[in-house]
Amino acid sequence: MNIFPLWLAVTTTALVSTFFAAADDTKGDNSGAFAVLCEFINMAKNQPPSATQAENIDDVAAAIGALNMSAANPPFDQLIDHEHDLENHKEKSVKPTTGEEAEKWADNYDFWRKAKGLLEEKDKKATYASYRKLTLNTLAQKQIQTAAEIAAASFKKAAQLRAKVTNTATIQSANKALFGVTGAQPASPYYGSNGCGDVCGKPTTYSNTQAGNTLQLDALCLCGFFSGAGDAGDSCGGKIGTDTTNLAAQAWTPNTNPTQWWANIEAGCAKLNSRLQLTTTNVLFATAKMLTFMASDPKGTNKEYQHVLGNMEGNGSEGCKGKKDSNGGKCVAYKPEYFTTGQPTLPWLVNLQAAATAAAQMATAAKDMEQLESKLKDLNTSAHQLIYSETAASHSQPPTTEGKESGTGEKQKQKDQCETIQTAKLCKEKQPKCEWKDPNDDDGEHCKLNETHAAQQATQAGTAGGNGETKTTDKCGAAKTPEECAAVKGEIPKDKKAVCGWIEEKCKDSSILVTKKFAFSVVSAAFVALLF
Repeated sequence: MNIFPLWLAVTTTALVSTFFAAADDTKGDNSGAFAVLCEFINMAKNQPPSATQAENIDDVAAAIGALNMSAANPPFDQLIDHEHDLENHKEKSVKPTTGEEAEKWADNYDFWRKAKGLLEEKDKKATYASYRKLTLNTLAQKQIQTAAEIAAASFKKAAQLRAKVTNTATIQSANKALFGVTGAQPASPYYGSNGCGDVCGKPTTYSNTQAGNTLQLDALCLCGFFSGAGDAGDSCGGKIGTDTTNLAAQAWTPNTNPTQWWANIEAGCAKLNSRLQLTTTNVLFATAKMLTFMASDPKGTNKEYQHVLGNMEGNGSEGCKGKKDSNGGKCVAYKPEYFTTGQPTLPWLVNLQAAATAAAQMATAAKDMEQLESKLKDLNTSAHQLIYSETAASHSQPPTTEGKESGTGEKQKQKDQCETIQTAKLCKEKQPKCEWKDPNDDDGEHCKLNETHAAQQATQAGTAGGNGETKTTDKCGAAKTPEECAAVKGEIPKDKKAVCGWIEEKCKDSSILVTKKFAFSVVSAAFVALLF
């Protein structure tokens, strides 16, 4: 048996003694034991709601899958029937039936089907069709394929996590702790035809005992009215089993429908609800309190019975029969075998711990889904950057020398053009670039470069692009769609394939694009812990 700290024993004894005041030798005798048991009952009833789950994992994964399908050669998507599940595929002949390929189809078809559905959406069809015309380099192809493999694994992982973010398992186990293997109120013959002394526990034999099977039974053994016991249904304090249903006039027996008694027991526990959440830590803490409470008041002639909740007199040979007299009591006597290991194995305690574990797993699964969605969005952005870069490269034209010449070279070119003009009429047509000088000029009457205008043009070129064109950053920012972004013309930055790139749902200067190989290696590594 575990040995718990002295402070816990003192705290527990002081705590439970304050819940009820005994009316006489019998009334309120079990109020302390009832308070200990109620802590478990209240936790079993304080079942957490299902966790909030990330909702976009499937859609983001499918977007990556659709990207891969649009780049596949030959078109793999033509094999996928997005309107039917695998079993009802309209083209039976294309579906593998045996071997590794059949297993791959079975594992991934739902993912492929959702991805194919995106290719067929009206507002996306033209965009994906344009991707098919691209000639991706080997590295880009491999990276998009890797992204799709990660997306498929994420799609399956999300389905597994989704099953854990509901509170179904928690509720099932908590209800088993309350009512037994069915998780529901027992039906006739309820807790059997044997008497209370056997069912609630008889330390001398433990034959036919059901003590520890359910929280409901243990509470009934502690609080159920017994004719002639003298407690008027008040052994657990607060008139458990009395009041509106007047159950003090009816003795509880194991084969009696416990519904009315249970309603009053639940009401009594509600008054003691400390609002402990159903967690593994809280279950362990409540267990320690129960063990300390029982150890502080052992039963039997020689105090040999250390696992009894409630009151018992003498040697306990009559068991927990519902009445405290010479050798009996109103109690729950647990089999010693439940306490041979560090953690007690009472059936209801095992089920309650399972419920707490399921609740913890639910919270963890919700957190994992949130992280998975975030990583998948990063991967989707990186994968689409590859496509947008290739699209931009296919739209770009070979750069011309105009606009790339030095300021001095451009000025000399314009000067030569002006000075070749021989008449005032033609010169004035070239204003403001050129100007006609009158006979009083040092060089006489002729056409020459307008130096003032040339200086203004040079200043504008310094703050914009060559020849006064809009700067690259401004041109990229003006594009509102991936297609417009890819079509922007101008000087392509070194080591880039396009003037602009579609980054985080905006068209930006491609010089700020991350190195794609690095981005993929980081994102892919981040998935390992979540997927496997």
